[in-house]
Formats: sequence, C-alpha cells, structure tokens
Amino acid sequence: MNMRAITPTALMHISRFFIKKIPTAVKTAFIVAVALLVQSSDCPAASDADMSKLQPGMPLPALLIQQDLTRDQRTYLGLRNGFLGMFAAQEFKPSDVAAEVLVIEFFNIHCTSCQRQAPVMNEVFERINSHRIMRDQVRFFGIGVGNTAIEADLFMRRYSVGFPLFADPYFENYDAIGEPGATPLTLIVKKNGKDLRIVSAHAGLERRAEFFIAKIRLALSSAPDALAPMLAVEQPKKSERRPRLDLNMSNAEVEKRVLASMRKAMGGDVTLENFAKKTYPRSGDIYAATAVQYGFALTLYAQVVSRPPTCDVCHGVHFILVFDSDGQLRYFEPLHLTKYGNVKWSTYDADSMRRRINGLDVRYPFSYDPTVDSVTMATMTSSIILNSVQRLQDVFSEINGQ
Repeated sequence: MNMRAITPTALMHISRFFIKKIPTAVKTAFIVAVALLVQSSDCPAASDADMSKLQPGMPLPALLIQQDLTRDQRTYLGLRNGFLGMFAAQEFKPSDVAAEVLVIEFFNIHCTSCQRQAPVMNEVFERINSHRIMRDQVRFFGIGVGNTAIEADLFMRRYSVGFPLFADPYFENYDAIGEPGATPLTLIVKKNGKDLRIVSAHAGLERRAEFFIAKIRLALSSAPDALAPMLAVEQPKKSERRPRLDLNMSNAEVEKRVLASMRKAMGGDVTLENFAKKTYPRSGDIYAATAVQYGFALTLYAQVVSRPPTCDVCHGVHFILVFDSDGQLRYFEPLHLTKYGNVKWSTYDADSMRRRINGLDVRYPFSYDPTVDSVTMATMTSSIILNSVQRLQDVFSEINGQ
C-alpha cells in the first residue's frame, strides 16, 4: 500500500471513524500513528532542514515575542489589554495565547517561498475563522526571521495577511527552535494550560491549504496525553548530510583561507606565529595567531562562521571574521555567500560589507538595520552576517574567560 498516496484529508476521515469505536488507550496510539503518517507525507522543498527540536510530541521550545502590540492583536490572541492602554501586554509567550491550538508561521519578507505560501496560509486562516467552532479554538501568528517590525508589517499588508505578524530581527526565536535552515516553517501546536506540544512542523513551501487544515483538525482531536508518546515512536529517518549547508572545503583549505584573511587584516606585510585552533564550549572553533609587524606583536583571532540559510531554497552562509585582542573587527572574508537567485557574491559585494563592519569594536553591543545595512539583493545573507558580528561580543568574552 502506498501510504504517500493517502492524503491528509483521507487520513482524517479514517481517524474520525475509528476514534469513535476504540478505547482510550488504543485511541492514543492511533492518533500518534496518524500524526506520523501525515508528517511523513510532507514533501518539503527544504528536505535537509534541521527539525531535531521540532518532532511531533516534543514540547514547543521557549519563544518570546517582544514588540509593541496593537489592541486588536492583543484582543485576537486573548492577551491583557489593560485599562486605557495602561498595563497592556507588550510581550508574550505562546502559552499566554488563549487557544487550544496555535499555528505559528516562521517567514522572511525576502523569502520567495514565504511569499508564495502567504495566500495558502490566508486561505487556511479564513477557513478556520469561518468555522463556528474552530474559530474560537485556533489562533494564528507569524514570526519574521531576521525581519524588523516594519518589514513584518509590510509583509502583512503586501500579502493581505489576516493574522498578527511579529519581528524577530536578531534571530532569537529562530535560534530557539534550532535554526532549522528553512522558511516558511509552519508549526501546529497543541496547548494544554502552560504545556505546549508540537503536533506538526512543516519546512518549505506547501501549496495545499487542506494540508494544514487536516493537521489542525488532528491537533484539535488529540488528547493532551496522546502527544507525549509520539516521542517514543520511531521518527522517519532523515539524511544526516545537509547538502545546502556543505562548505565543500577540507580543513587544510579552511586553515589556508584563515591565514590569508589574517594577513589581509594586517595589510599583508606581517609574520604570523603560533597559529593554532582552540575549541570553546559556546563559540566553537576559534583560530589564533600572533601577528608580528614592524617590531610590534598583536594577537589575532578568527572565527569561521557556517550558518544555515533563512529560506528553504538558499545555500548555507560561510565566511571568516578576523578580530584582535583589543576587540577590533579587522577583516571579513566570504567563503561561500549567495544573493537573490543563488548568485555568488562579487568582490564589490564583499567590499560593501567590509566597509560596513570593519573597524567595529566587538566588545560592545552592535545594532543594525537590515533594510539599510545589507548588500543589495542579499538582505537575508547580510542579516546573518550582521547578526554573527553581533554575536562576537559573546565570543570575545568567552575567549577572555568571562
């Protein structure tokens, strides 16, 4: 029997028939099996997305939305409105939302798959909202990965999104779910008080509204105690290799590029001594060398950054950041960077980023605006680079034992 030929709708019809006929213990196991069948019928574009923190039955990772909310947004989500605007909620966790099921859409305004999925999610939202029972049980909201509040609002207006969209400019919420490397990413979550369990996590473009509606119905029909046992069921195996993220460089090639970047950071005429790599608990591998120039010595550090992309069809983001023991960011070197259409960065693009970040003091907080500071046609990649520069403050602290 070809289980992939069974649509989510057909599975729901089967489940409704049997749920009425079988005891609670068997019902729990059946719901788990149906959930996994629906999950395995996914055909996401981002087949190598890291979904290790988002398996069915897992608790939803801790998310926090920090943004000024409108009164309409607070009312829709069931959050505190306060008195005449005073003491109104201006941040929230998913557990604060008044609903049995949450639909959380991670998106990026520049992600073409997110743009294409917006009408699909609009249809899902409208159909749920038109149902006299489900409209009071389900709440939707979106999180703009690497986007500002202005960009999230622009996406909402441009694509006529009917549910609230919030910003995640510094990737905090995206990091919390494991930085999976794909948007759109749609989570369907069952809420039981403060306990939130993932029923479905779908990475990549999905064109069928019924696909998500079937999963929402499944979440509504699931007893809370039916979700935890999903963890005990063997999950569909995924390839450990993530081809979109591969740098395709040997360790020797990477070290050669690091040494070249250190020399460029000092203007080329320099002797590098005591070159070594050290692994830190938080920061990972950091290269260090003593740069001797004109009779003076200075310690240089280099971090080779490899991060998954934001969108489902983009390549991994790979580059080198060189900074010194005084905290000055001295050089930026692309290893493999792409922009719109997966076109490789040009020398002009790299120089544009260097002009923006070279000379920054990584010891202090660094803020950026992707709408202003990004390389043309490379906003998503630029946001990841700028965010990585922002994270150097923690790297520098760890290197210095703080």
